[in-house]
Amino acid sequence: MPKVQQHAEREILDPIALCDSKGNLNPAAIGFSRKSLIDSNLSGHFMRKKKWNNWCVFGEDIMFSASIRHMDYAVICSVYFLDYETQRYFEKSITVSLGQRIHMPNQVLETITFFDNEMSIQLLHMQGETHMKVTISNFDGEFLHADLQIEHPVNDESLNVVIPWNRHLFHHTAKHYTLPTSGFVKVGDKRYNFNSEDSYAVLDYGRGVWPRKASRKWASASQRLGNQRIGLNFGGTWTDGTGMTENAVFVDGQVSKISEDVIFTYDKNDLMNPWHIRSKFSSDVNLTFTPFLQREANINIGFVNLNGYQMVGYFNGFVHLHDGSCLFITELLGSIEDHKAKW
Repeated sequence: MPKVQQHAEREILDPIALCDSKGNLNPAAIGFSRKSLIDSNLSGHFMRKKKWNNWCVFGEDIMFSASIRHMDYAVICSVYFLDYETQRYFEKSITVSLGQRIHMPNQVLETITFFDNEMSIQLLHMQGETHMKVTISNFDGEFLHADLQIEHPVNDESLNVVIPWNRHLFHHTAKHYTLPTSGFVKVGDKRYNFNSEDSYAVLDYGRGVWPRKASRKWASASQRLGNQRIGLNFGGTWTDGTGMTENAVFVDGQVSKISEDVIFTYDKNDLMNPWHIRSKFSSDVNLTFTPFLQREANINIGFVNLNGYQMVGYFNGFVHLHDGSCLFITELLGSIEDHKAKW
């Protein structure tokens, strides 16, 4: 049976600029690519541009995340970690006004650094690897030091999508999954080791011009399942009605693009109850997500409000891939995020 294609998504095969000379969306950039071909040459749109590099590493013992988000008028740098067994969780965020001290590059895999008396984040990209170095003097009362080496396998594909709301509002998202990671995170006297056979990083890269209000759901997993590296990326709400999706499955570094919206169903009164993700018209995506931890994230800076939840848990179910095969998912560790922004 042929797969349902709700949207006729064009695949981009050659390098292209995201914006035209006036800073508006280049129509030829609308589509998706399996390599980092899109130059995020944002300009103009005073105070409306949003740029971020969010990294999350799923290790054997902990989940560790470092992110730099540039809002045009401020930069928010955040680091958090979760110990699966003890469920110890802590997050540290620093806000820098105007963002004059941080350069956010136009290309997905480029170096970004942030230094402050309280926190430093170095995302150094060189020779096919990203070296993540993080230090925080007071992280839940302890000193944090992370030194991670993230591999970018040369034959791996990535998901790169341009979402068009209109010529003036648009977003380029790039997702890199199942990146083998080694190194360590040390919090106080406790050291957590990562090895590249069982620890996998995710990069969520974004560059765009957003509306004043937005909402977004995002499901993500990046783990080894049996002998395969499996990544799940499903989004909802923010892409609805644009003709594009960010939905895809990664199997051993190869992308299976899903050109159909997915529906997130969950109990709004109790987010710890199971969530369900289904494809809108077909039976190609059928996943159940069972959380074991709920994280709340609220950032309020003047007229800016970023509010949301991240649920950490396990995916079960199946997804039909582009080649007609069925990928069965069993106890795959991942997360679901539900965010609302007024920015």
